[in-house]
Amino acid sequence: MEVSNPEISVIVCIYNMQRFLRRSLDSLLHQSMKDFEVLLVDDGSTDESSDICDSYTRSDRRFRYIYKENGGVNDARATGVINAHGRYLCFVDPDDFVEPDYLSKLHHTIEKSGADIVTCGYVEDYDGYSVKRETSIDFFGFWNKIFRKDMLSGLSFPYIPFAEDILVFAQIYDRKPKISHINDILYHWVQNENPARLSLSFNEEKYRKGMKALEDIRNLVADKNVYNEFRVIFTTLYAFKCVVSQIFTPGEFRKEFKGCLGMFLKSRQPARRKLILLTHYTGASKTLCFVRNIYIRHLKRFLRIK
Repeated sequence: MEVSNPEISVIVCIYNMQRFLRRSLDSLLHQSMKDFEVLLVDDGSTDESSDICDSYTRSDRRFRYIYKENGGVNDARATGVINAHGRYLCFVDPDDFVEPDYLSKLHHTIEKSGADIVTCGYVEDYDGYSVKRETSIDFFGFWNKIFRKDMLSGLSFPYIPFAEDILVFAQIYDRKPKISHINDILYHWVQNENPARLSLSFNEEKYRKGMKALEDIRNLVADKNVYNEFRVIFTTLYAFKCVVSQIFTPGEFRKEFKGCLGMFLKSRQPARRKLILLTHYTGASKTLCFVRNIYIRHLKRFLRIK
């Protein structure tokens, strides 16, 4: 039996996450706020994820299971948004988890502030240590946020090989949302190594799709009245995502990075803000440390930051 008219719909997009899924769903099960539903969108998992989902749907009527053929995380998100009954939407990645008052504090803030989106502080959980971030500068991730449902209604959730969030958030920010933030650290962003992804090799099809996606992003943010700082970061972030996945050849990446760095340096953002944003996005993955170390030295010289 489904929960009718819940206040919040929490969307969990799942693909072969049996190792972490119970921890994530348990953190939702034990929320202090009770008026919510959880949509378990299974994107064609081939492991035991479906059995785990079934155990939660049988024990708690707030959990709903939706199976779909594999189509990528954006397609799973779109399925969740279409099937959501709540006034507000949250997304929790199946390998992450949240604090018990995650939903209640985000809900209280979005109701009180009249915002369209509320973000919260989070913890980057690595193997053996954690990094707390009270101020969120992650503009693109669906996690650590609550959205008014109309902010996501009618959006296109296109498939691109990597960095799937970017084109969706370009559309969201074009709607000029009011954004609020609370420093409470409520979300645990778990940094898992993914050997399958890191071992991907370059091929022409991925290169073609990656270049097409990058062009789509550029066209979208050029045609839309998107905030300047987001326009700069869209292309910068995507270039770094591409080098992780080896979509670009080294020569093409250098070309893309040079263009993105030029956009960054010409933007109206204060110098220290540029450095913070660039180090945040380049430092998000251990695989990018070598890129960060090389280019941050150059960036400091260009910006005259000691």
